[in-house]
Formats: sequence, C-alpha cells, structure tokens
Amino acid sequence: MKTKEVMAPKKDEITWKSITNNIVKAIKNKRYDPVELLPKNVVDKIFDYIKGKELMTVSLVNHRWYNFIGKSERHMSKVEIRIVEPRTGRLPLFTMRDATFMTQNRRKYQNISLISLEFGLRTQHKLLLANFQWRIVRLICHGFKTQIDLNNFLGMIEPYVEEIVLRSICIKKDILHTLEQNFTFPRLMKLSIRNCSAYVYNGPFNGVTNLYSLNIGTEYSSKYSPGKHKGTLRNQGIQNIMLNNHYLDELELFLSQEDFDAIYMNERFLRNIRFSLYSLSVGCFIQQDNEGINIVQINNFIRFLESQKYLVELNLEKWLGILVLECSVNDMQLRGLTITTFEQFGQHNDSVDHLSLQRNQTIEHLRIWTQNNSVVKEIVNPSGHRSMQY
Repeated sequence: MKTKEVMAPKKDEITWKSITNNIVKAIKNKRYDPVELLPKNVVDKIFDYIKGKELMTVSLVNHRWYNFIGKSERHMSKVEIRIVEPRTGRLPLFTMRDATFMTQNRRKYQNISLISLEFGLRTQHKLLLANFQWRIVRLICHGFKTQIDLNNFLGMIEPYVEEIVLRSICIKKDILHTLEQNFTFPRLMKLSIRNCSAYVYNGPFNGVTNLYSLNIGTEYSSKYSPGKHKGTLRNQGIQNIMLNNHYLDELELFLSQEDFDAIYMNERFLRNIRFSLYSLSVGCFIQQDNEGINIVQINNFIRFLESQKYLVELNLEKWLGILVLECSVNDMQLRGLTITTFEQFGQHNDSVDHLSLQRNQTIEHLRIWTQNNSVVKEIVNPSGHRSMQY
C-alpha cells in the first residue's frame, strides 16, 4: 500500500494561517486589537504612515499600543517633544513634574524643540536634556547670559546629537574673544545657524569635521552683530566651518550684504574649499551700488559654481546678476534650478530681455518666478517637454 506524501506547507502559509486563527479567536472573544493580532513587521508598516505628532496620541489607545510605540526606536525617532514657554509672565507650562514623568516612563525620546524660553534653561529643561540620547535638537528664540551657559547646553547634547538647529540665539554678555572649548560633536551631520550672536558661529563648532548639511543665515541687526569686530568673528566662524567640512553635499547660505561681501570678495578662501555639493541655496543679499565690487563678487561666485561639478539642485534668491543665471542654465549640468524674485537679477540697468539662455537637456525642473509668482522665461528641452513647473 502506497503511502501518501504530505507536502510541508510553506513558511508564509503557516504564518498567515496562524494569523487567521488568531483573528478568528479574537472575534469570538470580542477582542480586535491589531497590535496583538498582526505580526510586528506589519504593525510597523502601518504605524509608518502616522506622523510623529499623531503617534503620541495613538500611543494612548491602551497599554499595549503605548508599550509597542514607546519601545520602538523606529517610531520614537519620529516623535518630537515640543516645549513652547509663554511670554506673558505666567508660570511655565513645562514643570519639574512633567520632566520627571518623562524621564521615568521608559521611553527613549530622540527629537526635541525648545522654543521661546523666556526665563532660560531651567532645572526641568536640563533634566530632560541630560537623561536622553538626543539625535535632533532645536533651540529657537532664546537668550543665554554668557558664552559659558551656551557651552553647558551644548555639552549636554554633544555625544549623540546628529542635527542641531539654532534660531535667533543671543548672548547677553557676548565678549569679544572666544572661549577655549573642545567640542567635536562626533555624530553631528546637519547644522543650521540663523540670526545668532557672533560667538554661536565662531565658537562651539570650530572642531566639527563631519557635516554633510550646513545652513547658515545672517541678517544685519544690532542685536546679533553690534560691532565690526564681532561681524569679522562671525565671518571667520562661517569660513572655518565650511573649510573644516570636506564632505558637505547640502549648503544653504542666506547672508546679509556685509557677510556676502566678506565671503565672496575673498578669492583665497573660495579656492581652498574642497567639498563637492549636491544641493546649493543662496540668497538674502542685495545689489551693491559699487559696480566694481559687484563684478568681483559675481565673478568669484560663478567660479565657485563652476568648481562644484556634482551640483544637481540650485536655488537662487534675490539679486545675483544675469551672468549667474546664464552660467547656471548654459554651462552647468543641473537637474533642478529655482530662481525667485527675478526682478532683482538685473545687473544695474540690464533687463531680462538681455538674457541669452540656451536649451539645456539636463534640467528637469526649472522655476523662474517674479515677486508676483508669474513665469518670466520658459526653457523647453529638445524633446519638446517643458522644463518649467508653473
């Protein structure tokens, strides 16, 4: 008598059969919790569609969801702790009790934003900063009393932070000389400094060498650059950061006129830059009255663009001159080019009609906008497809 061979079911079939059985049992027992019924990788994919802010709410469904999300580094990396303090003189919204609860709830928070801390970094903020391995830290609208206070804050986040965003940070007692400090930020890859005191640019980040994304923004204000000497320190700091990071592939420079002058009039500094950019955004400065200065700056900027052989995305804002635009379209192998406030791109009395733009087969997305968001020029590839996005 022949024995019948039984084919072993595939692993996937067994898995889904067991899942089906669990669902049937759950329906009979009137339990419908997908976190309990579905495999972990399936639940992970479902939660991937939920944003970080919504994940905090979703985790309050029950203890099972709370523990699943809280123990997952994959999902906790999306959760942002956002602390905004009032500016009306009332008691702070974030208390010591809140900080103690967060440090004891066994969650591994990685992303924090501190905004408008009118009374400075208090004990509850320091407790929170010191108890987690923060990967992303944003500090916006804050005033430190001294440079030492700023260094103490950065020292708490230095070992693990991968991205730092500093916006409108002032130092009340901003002395003229910089302090000796040994910050290296071994994991820091993204740095953004906008409209801060001179020491923020020139002090803590001189030892950073592993950035791949840098966002630098300055504006003329007595609050942030009260003297010529501090402006010089700020520019030296910006140049040092750029020179020390050879692996930059994303650079955003939104500079005031005096900072743009200091950088793009310095041909020696531009020659020493070694990084190869993928994306570049430049803007914020305005047209100079001195024709000679404008010519030198624009020529140096064009040489800088031509030296970046791997540049793919270019975003230009406000005045830079039509020669820069012609170089970007005619000579560079860009895939994306954005020009805003196009009226200010004329070089003194030059008009848009003087432009000599050729067809460029590499550009896939070209946007040239006026202040009224209307299209000035349209470039069409030889294949007949429009390169402009309206």
